[in-house]
Amino acid sequence: MNFSEKTEHTAGDAGIFTGDHPVIKQAVQIADSAVLPAGTILKQSASGGTYEAAADDDTPCAVLIEASDEENALPLAGFHGVAVASRLLGADGSAASDTLTAKLPAVGIYLSQSYEAEVK
Repeated sequence: MNFSEKTEHTAGDAGIFTGDHPVIKQAVQIADSAVLPAGTILKQSASGGTYEAAADDDTPCAVLIEASDEENALPLAGFHGVAVASRLLGADGSAASDTLTAKLPAVGIYLSQSYEAEVK
């Protein structure tokens, strides 16, 4: 059995999490109905009950598995599991910084460099 092989966790999964460890996921409400791509690292909003993109100085709590947009008001987010580091995004939509991704293991989201299928 190949534990690094990508498995589809959800219909909209963009390969954010690997099958190396069971993913704890939940539908989340994004603050202000923001449009965020899959892979965006999230923090809990100050108002509570909603989530928004995390910046370097924030404490992250989850990673979007599905994009949030007008067609998907309650996207799935992963709160625990093994995420592919190269697919994680920061608040500005670019690749997540080392500062932000370094905070993820403390909340139960561990990092993998890639899926075996990506390595040629």
